[in-house]
Amino acid sequence: MVFMKGKLDPTMPTQYIAKTWEVLTFHERIALVIFVGPVLLGCLYATHRLWSLLRYCFWTRCGTSRPPQPGYIKPGCEPRVTIQICCYNEAAVIAGTIDAACSVDWPKDRLIVEVLDDSDDETSGIIEHMCAAWRQKGVSACRRTRVDRVGYKAGNLYAHHKQVSTEFIAVFDSDHRAHPDFLRRTVSYFFDKNGAPAYEVGLVQCPWGYYNQHANTMTECDALNLDSAFVVDQEVRARSYGFLAFNGTGGVWRKTAIEAGEGWQWDTVTEDADLSYRSFIAGYKFRFVSDVVQLLEIPASITAFKSQKHRWTKGHAQVARKSLGYFLRTPLLATGVKVEAFVHLTMNIQYMVALWLILWMPMLAYHKLVIWQVLALSLYPAAVWLFVATTSIVKKPQHSPEAGRLLSRVARMLYIIPSCALAMGMSVNESVSFIEGLLSTDATFVRTPKDGDDGLLIDNNSTSPRKLSVVRVTRRNTSRPQNVSTAKSFDVKGLVLALEIIVTTYLAITAPLLIFESINDGRSAWRKYSHVPATCLSLTGFLWVTVATAISHWEEAKKEAAKRRRAAAQNRGRAGCLCSKLKAKTGIDDVDEVDATDLERPFICEGEKSSLTRRQICHGVFANQANHDDQSNDLESVELGGRGSSSSTSLASLANSKM
Repeated sequence: MVFMKGKLDPTMPTQYIAKTWEVLTFHERIALVIFVGPVLLGCLYATHRLWSLLRYCFWTRCGTSRPPQPGYIKPGCEPRVTIQICCYNEAAVIAGTIDAACSVDWPKDRLIVEVLDDSDDETSGIIEHMCAAWRQKGVSACRRTRVDRVGYKAGNLYAHHKQVSTEFIAVFDSDHRAHPDFLRRTVSYFFDKNGAPAYEVGLVQCPWGYYNQHANTMTECDALNLDSAFVVDQEVRARSYGFLAFNGTGGVWRKTAIEAGEGWQWDTVTEDADLSYRSFIAGYKFRFVSDVVQLLEIPASITAFKSQKHRWTKGHAQVARKSLGYFLRTPLLATGVKVEAFVHLTMNIQYMVALWLILWMPMLAYHKLVIWQVLALSLYPAAVWLFVATTSIVKKPQHSPEAGRLLSRVARMLYIIPSCALAMGMSVNESVSFIEGLLSTDATFVRTPKDGDDGLLIDNNSTSPRKLSVVRVTRRNTSRPQNVSTAKSFDVKGLVLALEIIVTTYLAITAPLLIFESINDGRSAWRKYSHVPATCLSLTGFLWVTVATAISHWEEAKKEAAKRRRAAAQNRGRAGCLCSKLKAKTGIDDVDEVDATDLERPFICEGEKSSLTRRQICHGVFANQANHDDQSNDLESVELGGRGSSSSTSLASLANSKM
């Protein structure tokens, strides 16, 4: 792109006077048009959100639109409900989730808690222990497994759906802390005031709370962003059209609604939103219960945060590619529903718009092309976000009295500006994720790592936390096959980090230049400094995300290197143990030591080379030890023989002959 400073009108008193469209050169006009086009697209999304905000405020302030009311369930006639908890290697959080799910206020003979376990670590032992403990208390709790992990979470739900015998299914993630009256306040929406079933209701969704919200600044900003989606967006969609997207946890499904939507499918990484659209097209309505806040964990590290946002953004783009065309063409849906669906599935385009603005604004400012119209268009989406965030802070019901105090709400408003900086810093990650979702068919589900709450659980009979003591039982079988994606994959994390470093470097160079240029500018203060706050905020956000990501990658590399060193040391120790056992059983003193650093050399016994290398011997023995640690460590039968020899002798038989 060629930039030229246009010649100014000689009648103007100073060269620093603001440029108008009439005095711009052709190249400057082209630059402005290219810049303003995507910004106008972002303004359209901001206008839709402003309209949703105004409707929400008007409803709540004037009471012109009351939310759907819960129905009546006669005591003793509660329907049977199954709580399904999806789990994969979540040892840090699963105990508290099971504890909370089994403690909900619901008749024990009408409640089934199923932990759908795909784990291959110690998590399985924790689940078995917890389920056994709750079965002794009269709760029907069980752990369900399957042969493989096909489909990841969606495949897990699909594999166990046919076994469900109840009419309603509550779906929880492994970090979900169900409120004691969760079922009481959600299942009632499936009935009317007379106690008759409301068959048109297929899903009841609850908003989220966060038990690690105060872990760091990033969790505070993430919680603020999520709250704005729950308080305004989900509420307006549910009230206006009976439509919303299931958020993956904290919701109760009618079993027939899942089946009408053709069940759980795993061709996208956001199976929850995918099923929501298909079930809604099938004719079911959804309800949103805004005052039943459910606690869960949000990512506290930058890598987990970016991984989660990558999956969500990529998944929504995949659902848009899969279903949005039919959703917009079908005559069965109102125009308003189609608009909401389009905005919901494509709203992450705004990150691409933000990245475009971040890259172009310094160049326009340097050439003094930031006229007030351009500045207003650029700030309009940020102003709308400011109002939405403030509304979500004020209006969201809190899970504790302390969080609902005025001082706490005011303190949360201090995170609005950091939240904007974080959003700008995440623009590269979100843009790459959205493009990948549109172009890639890869549906590999990458779970978000959980840190856990150190055993602190919410006591259902008290507001004070208590400690949970769990006997951890290790699961030994690690031979479960994993999913293999047939789609071509590339290093998305590396690409994102490289682009973030480039953009950060670009902003780090241009920001000081713009500030220096503004100081020497003779225009009025608002004209010469108007672009500086946005540029500095963008630089802050990118420095935050890029530096934190680089440090996190470095720490992960250190941990991986340490893990490899420990594994090598362990292998050397096992190799030495193997040699000792070979010597003890065979009585041979000159057994060549199995050196883990030189595993490709043949194993030598009595001067005769084996047909197996040391690596093959070590691999066979160590694999056997990994799968049978709870059994005796007898030697495997390893055949030894000369190269080309027709006969072979087993070490085990050799040992028996010597004894």
